[in-house]
Amino acid sequence: MIMKKRVYFLAGPLAVALTAMPAMAAVRPAGNDPQVEALAVVAEGDTVAAGAEAVLTARVSGGTAPFTLAWTNGLREEIGTATLGEAGTATTGYAPAECDLYYVTVTDANGKQAADTCRVIVTGEAVAATMENLWLDEESAWAGPDTKGEAVTGTYGDTQMAGSFVSGSYSFSNNYSLDWGSWSGFAYSNSTSAGFESLSDQYNSATGGGHDGSANFAVAFDSGTITVLNAAGGDTISGLYITNNAYALNSIKNGDGYSQPFTDGSFLKVTFTGTRADGTTATVEHYLADYRQASAADHYYLDTWQWVDLRSLGRVLTVSFAMDGSDKSYGYLNTPAYFCLDDLNGNRTTAEAAVQTGRSVELASLFSFATNEGTVSYALPDSAYDGTAGMASLTADGRLVLADGVTGRLSVVVSATQRGKTEFVSVPFDITSGIGAPEAAAGAPESRYSLGGQRLGAARKGVNIVRMKDGTVRKVVVK
Repeated sequence: MIMKKRVYFLAGPLAVALTAMPAMAAVRPAGNDPQVEALAVVAEGDTVAAGAEAVLTARVSGGTAPFTLAWTNGLREEIGTATLGEAGTATTGYAPAECDLYYVTVTDANGKQAADTCRVIVTGEAVAATMENLWLDEESAWAGPDTKGEAVTGTYGDTQMAGSFVSGSYSFSNNYSLDWGSWSGFAYSNSTSAGFESLSDQYNSATGGGHDGSANFAVAFDSGTITVLNAAGGDTISGLYITNNAYALNSIKNGDGYSQPFTDGSFLKVTFTGTRADGTTATVEHYLADYRQASAADHYYLDTWQWVDLRSLGRVLTVSFAMDGSDKSYGYLNTPAYFCLDDLNGNRTTAEAAVQTGRSVELASLFSFATNEGTVSYALPDSAYDGTAGMASLTADGRLVLADGVTGRLSVVVSATQRGKTEFVSVPFDITSGIGAPEAAAGAPESRYSLGGQRLGAARKGVNIVRMKDGTVRKVVVK
């Protein structure tokens, strides 16, 4: 019996770009003079509280004095310089906004250069991981190795560098095989292609870029771990945006030499496992493709960025991921075990509905989904976190209803999901006003709405919902 498992190698022109980033401890010889020790530099980072100044340290040896040093951040933007009259130690102060990689380049009197990297960890309030702090050439990616990682032996006896990269308040694991040129865990990319033709396209997202039009995004393969860096006891993570990887999506739709195209019953999912300081864990699952539903109209694969809520994991030290699917051989996935992610612990996109002064509202009018394109399911995703638990409920016929006795002003967030795509809408209520109250008592009207929440250009016969310029909302009967 022969077991097979996909192993993904760096291929084509992209391999050159990948192995060149980030530049780690590159050293240029001092020349042919045997009396001159080769120029070298060792960089050391720092850990600081948010808003504080970090101290970047460079230790220079060899070469020919004097020396000039230049520091750049993860985007290769210069943040400081220093000079040394002789070999020794130089420091530079810098106040970083997030955890980042820093490069130092030292040049001696003969123009010889050496370089090294270090990291600064920023503690305090969490910063979203957008991947935008990570430098890349145009249309390229980085998948390892982190040469400041730890040399380990892989499952199949190969030598790997177990390292990571950082963005926001988080580190993302990366394992790179020095023997095979393959990788697992996380990579990052700025590819604008959504297509797949060869293995070099494994760094493409299904959308052809990052979330909300951003340049950079992360690519996840096989399994990996995200580590919280801003708080020693862990922190809560709001969520992240994910979508399919172009390689996986191509196999889902068309199959390949390993996998079959998806049919009834097929699925591909990612499971996020949060580990807390006390050792307990919690999980969140999200489907990248799901063909298990009885109706073919409800079958889907992700080809847009979708929000995954991770708040239920609690206060975590790490979040790891694992892939699973329906197409397997000998326990291994045949479908490429990839997905793309962006904006970890970022802000979820939530639309704002018109103010409601009644105690219920029909939800279909608040979302863009068509009822003939698959089943729409509604939920109250924030009720356990924003204090609105028990204040509102969803009915079987698709209405949001306030509980008896709830008065005043409040907002209830509702989600609607159809074929894997989810929209979020915040529905504000103001039920303090009565019918027929004179508009003049609160000044001039600012806007009008129908009972269904549609904005009106002018007064319309019947009941109008009127928002006054002083912020109050009232029902007015127009005859």
